[in-house]
Parts: sequence; C-alpha cells; structure tokens
Amino acid sequence: MIRIFRYHPSGPWPDLDWVQLEISSKCNASCIYCPQSEYRRNWQNSQVSLETIRSLLPSLAATNHIHLQGWGEPFTHPGILEILTMCKSAGHMVSTTTNGSLLSSDSIEEIVTRGLDIIAFSLAGMDKRNDTIRLGNSLKKTLAAISGIQKAKAKHGTDKPRIHLAYMLLRSGLDDLARIPDFFGNVGVDQVVISSLSLIVRPELADESFTTMNHEEYSDMRMRLHEMRYTSKAQGVDVFFHVVSPQLENTMCSENIAGALFIGSDGGVSPCVMANIPVKGDVYHYLQGIRIPHEKIIFGNINNQRFIDIWNQKEYRRFRRSFSKDHRRFICNYCQKLQIDDLSGDMDW
Repeated sequence: MIRIFRYHPSGPWPDLDWVQLEISSKCNASCIYCPQSEYRRNWQNSQVSLETIRSLLPSLAATNHIHLQGWGEPFTHPGILEILTMCKSAGHMVSTTTNGSLLSSDSIEEIVTRGLDIIAFSLAGMDKRNDTIRLGNSLKKTLAAISGIQKAKAKHGTDKPRIHLAYMLLRSGLDDLARIPDFFGNVGVDQVVISSLSLIVRPELADESFTTMNHEEYSDMRMRLHEMRYTSKAQGVDVFFHVVSPQLENTMCSENIAGALFIGSDGGVSPCVMANIPVKGDVYHYLQGIRIPHEKIIFGNINNQRFIDIWNQKEYRRFRRSFSKDHRRFICNYCQKLQIDDLSGDMDW
C-alpha cells in the first residue's frame, strides 16, 4: 500500500525517510556515463547557500536522514563542512557521496570529528579501468582517502563515518565481479552498493546497460551477483545491488517518492534526482533506442516558498498519488528506475 502522506505528530512537517540535498551541481570530473559530460553546454552550475540551508532545516525536523549529494561533487562546495555541522546539530543522520579527489588530510580530519555518518566513494572498476571510465578521477586517490579516513577514525576512537562504495557496474565489466570480495575486503569498506546505468545519455552507452541483455544473460549475471554477495559477506563486506532489469517493470518507483525527495542546488524541489537534472534547453536520453526528451519535474523552490507549502501543494499531492493509480508523468513512464532489481536487505541506507 502506497504511503501518500505521513506527518510528524509534533509539527506540520512531513515525516520523511530521507531528503537528498544537492549542495553543488559542479563537478571536477567527466565520467563517460554522467549527464554532465554529455550535456556540458546546457549544464547549470550552482551551489546552495548556507542561509538557505539554515532556513530549510527547521522544516526537516521530522526527517531522519539528509544525503548531501546530487549531480555534482559535494566537496566543490566551500561550505560543506559547515553544512555538515548544521545538519548534525539539527539531529540528522548525514551522508554524502564523493569521487574523493578533493579530500585532503585536513578535510578528512574534519569530517571525522564533525560526525559524518556515512561517506560513499564512487567507483567503476578496481584498476586503471576505473580511471578511463571516470575521467578526472583516480582509484589511487580514492584508496588513499579511504585509508586516511580509517586512520582518522582510529585516532579519534570512532566508527564513523562508515565507508561505502557506490560501484557502477557496466556490462563490459561483468568479469570484475569475482574480484570484488577480496579487493574491497582488503581495503576496509563496510558496504558496497552496485548499480547499473539507469540513464543512458548517449546511444553508444546502450550496450553497457543490462536492459539490452536477453533472459539467459540476465539470469547468469544475477546469479553471479548473488554468489559475489555471499562471498563478500565472509570477508566482512555487505554487498547489495540495485541494477536495471530487462525483465521487470515495478508499479512503484525505487526512489521512494512518497517518503523522500530531492532538492537541487538552485532550491528546486523534485520527487527524485532523475527529475531535476540541472540543465537548460533541450536535452535527451535513450531507452531501447528511442530518443526521449528530458522533462523536469519541479514543484517549487525553497528560496521563495515554504517547504511545507511545496510538499502540500495540489500538484505534488496528485503526483504522489499517480503511482498508486498508474497514471504516471511522461518522464516516469520512460524511467528505468521502474526496472530496478533490488536486493537491499538491511542496508545502512
């Protein structure tokens, strides 16, 4: 049963599972599968202001978890450490996802002492393959950052932040799966979340998506993922996968639109990150060879509207109900988040 509304008993704000807050849409990398690389001419760089966050946080009093990341690299924001402190002081669990390239020994010390709960590092390989896919990133720097965090945690006698890997699995990298348990077990990672391409920004990337697999190929891949997850558990690493399946079309979105939302760095409030790519003009993505225009879904802006008013507005309520009635918006009907094969178990997040 879909949860359309849920309010906190001590106030008028919605009781959300999490809010994904894009503090910066800027990025210092050029990953081949990222829309920022393909849409560079249309991309809008912006950063959320500290004052906007101060004004927003009281409205998120009932929200457990704030994830500081969107389409950009969060550590390009000069005030990220202050944002972390504000969110922690307000009582939230706080996480972020980073490419790790901008982490210094000083910033590592700060995120540990300021209480960041989870830090996830993005990877797409366990050797030079990662660096050729995630241009401008370095596996060596990522591993150094992880090592630095482990040392800082030991120094301060804390188990936070927990270290996650956000691993992009491309079809051409399937043979790397068998290496994951030993590799990440030795690195000291707590959890690995494996995802696949859910937004194809160039036709030539279609072959890297699992939606191009036939039933036999996909069944083999899924079996390998399950085997790898079991082996990783023995190494002390929890592995989960959220991969796009050619065989599924769920009635509910994997983005939890009834209990979560996305706030862009320009203040725009959307049901999920896929509905708010920071571009101007016409851009397209591809699904089964079909060229599909990107449609933004923005229900308001926290810079000039109250958060609770945005959440309660008629159009947003209608959108949340649309999934239970199977009358989804155009962008949602053509979104591969409806085809996520989810093995999430007891993920930290």
